[in-house]
Amino acid sequence: MTATDFYSEIVAASGAFKYVAAPCAPWASRLSRAPCPEIAWWLARPTPTLAHKTRARSRYRILSQIVPFSCCKWVFCFAMSPRCEKQISLSPGFSHSPSGNREVASSRGLDPCSPRAWITSCHFVSNCPWSALQGGAYALADLILPGRAQAPREEWTCADWRPLPSPQDLYQRRVEGIDFREDLPHQQPLHQLQAGARFPANNPPHRFSRGSATAIGQEVDPLPLSFASQYDVQACNQGEVDICFETAKAAQKEWAKTPLWKRAELLKKAAQLMRENWEPMAACLVKEVAKPAKDSKTEVTRSADLLDYCAEEGVRKLSEGQLLTSDAFPGTDRSKLALVQRVPLGVVLCIPPFNYPVNLCVSKVGPALMAGNAIVLKPPTQGAVAGLHMVQCFHKAGCPPGLINVATGKGSEIGDYLTMHPRAQAISFTGGDTGISISKKAGMVPLQMELGGKDACIVCEDADIDLVAKHVVKGGFSYSGQRCTAVKLVLVHESVADELVAKVNAGVAKLTIGMPEDDRDITPVISKGSADFIQGLVEDARDKGATFCQEWKREGNLIHPLVLDNVTRDMKLAWEEPFGPVLPVVRVKTIDEAIAHCNENRLALQGCVFTRDVNKAIKISDAMETGTVQINAAPARGPDHFPFQGFRDSGIASQGIPNSIEMMTKIKSTVINLDQPSFTMG
Repeated sequence: MTATDFYSEIVAASGAFKYVAAPCAPWASRLSRAPCPEIAWWLARPTPTLAHKTRARSRYRILSQIVPFSCCKWVFCFAMSPRCEKQISLSPGFSHSPSGNREVASSRGLDPCSPRAWITSCHFVSNCPWSALQGGAYALADLILPGRAQAPREEWTCADWRPLPSPQDLYQRRVEGIDFREDLPHQQPLHQLQAGARFPANNPPHRFSRGSATAIGQEVDPLPLSFASQYDVQACNQGEVDICFETAKAAQKEWAKTPLWKRAELLKKAAQLMRENWEPMAACLVKEVAKPAKDSKTEVTRSADLLDYCAEEGVRKLSEGQLLTSDAFPGTDRSKLALVQRVPLGVVLCIPPFNYPVNLCVSKVGPALMAGNAIVLKPPTQGAVAGLHMVQCFHKAGCPPGLINVATGKGSEIGDYLTMHPRAQAISFTGGDTGISISKKAGMVPLQMELGGKDACIVCEDADIDLVAKHVVKGGFSYSGQRCTAVKLVLVHESVADELVAKVNAGVAKLTIGMPEDDRDITPVISKGSADFIQGLVEDARDKGATFCQEWKREGNLIHPLVLDNVTRDMKLAWEEPFGPVLPVVRVKTIDEAIAHCNENRLALQGCVFTRDVNKAIKISDAMETGTVQINAAPARGPDHFPFQGFRDSGIASQGIPNSIEMMTKIKSTVINLDQPSFTMG
């Protein structure tokens, strides 16, 4: 039976839609242990096959060659196998056990394995749980079913993955009694959907209040925009993590034999697909991490540029080696020749943070692939969907089977298991203090850690105050201060402090506040816990006498920008990283006092100094014990080929494309022993 015949019978049995929501599209920030192994879009194999969970556990190899997926959770959840061994949550508020499915089918006299039985076993088809559609549903022409459907077409492009109308619109139409199917872009028969066909991109970001979420039957953990879930993501277990690593290990051996120019070609194709299909990723960034819309697009395009540069740099750097002759060492003749080259590490575990889930993922994945490694990717819980769209681009670009493996899940459940896994041969992590714990547990593997900073801005008495105020406002409040390189402390000479604070306050007054889809400057911080932590620092500063330049205002996770003047050393805000739109100002009598304060902090990622005297700038920079010092500009990561590293608790090793490629390789030497000394003649 062909895919079209199968769906024709389904449509005849149900009178439902003629297309399915792709099972790898509705990811989530609310983790759900609801995988359906009988629904799989094989992301890593051009000619996919199916693994079945109907036999021994050892046959369950879904995650070995595809991005982890969750049950489709839409009207076409009918594809759940009646033989599936465990209860599966089909959608918020709906769950069916395998035995229940068989009972429903048998009571109607149907073969439990027939398409008609699969439809009837999921009786909620006519009562579609629209909460499962919140911004995550995409349309594809075919769905892989065990032994029933053909493999998906190899010529599909990212154009096949387009957002459906928003669930809020569809739900409202359903409430009003309007035929919502008129809005769906898939009413033609299956065979009429051609490769590359574009669906209407009419899925603008929507905000869901707790009330509306409850009305559509979903009670979930809050996202920064509101208190409603936008996506569902599978929570992988330790067994599935094992499969990821085993598959990556097998794939890496072949990838290491791939010529450099072919590796570069894959990266460039992925970069181009990211540029052509930036909207879904940017929309996910808006919804998942409350990043302003304009900044979300910038993150995607910057990531594509990073991949292009990485491809070129990798070819240049990795094609170079060394030839060493033995006669350079005293007492040795020229009878040994050493060929020195860089070789892959093996399997690299990549763990990017929530604030740049695409860019900081690409900054790890690109160099790792270019160096000949395979990857196990653990995306952040909030930001997973955007990262998975990025992985789709690598798949569409022709990524070999098993080379990129994604393990979504709760860090509390699989975090230690991932980082302590014996197959992890390098770890690249960006985040907070969790990285310190990882470094203690990881064992003898190369580590690349960026763990945040308390980025100090030292303002000298001869500084250009207008320039300082401009950079302090942008550096301190961009993306609501949720950046490792944000200005997190201003150490200003007391002679110019009043002028600077006044101009910074004037700049803060111009910042817009609101929701990210409206391109506001200040948007909600990532979580209630983060907002509570920020509030605790502010209350401590208030109790100890800090001057509030603005009124403290918090609306849920939305914290209004705040400058705190006259912050003193005994306040937590003088030392802790708030990771929010709160900027402390410490007045100092001398610049040496400012340098000493900077060097006392356990965090030392970046800093900056403002002065008109270049000699003074270099002297201060040399004295600041921090990874990078910007002169007359706010801290920043980039351009992406610049070295990026932190001292003390801010990190281990250096990032930046060239440094990352080096970190993700190791040196191998081959020594040729000659019968007698030989000297090269001109």
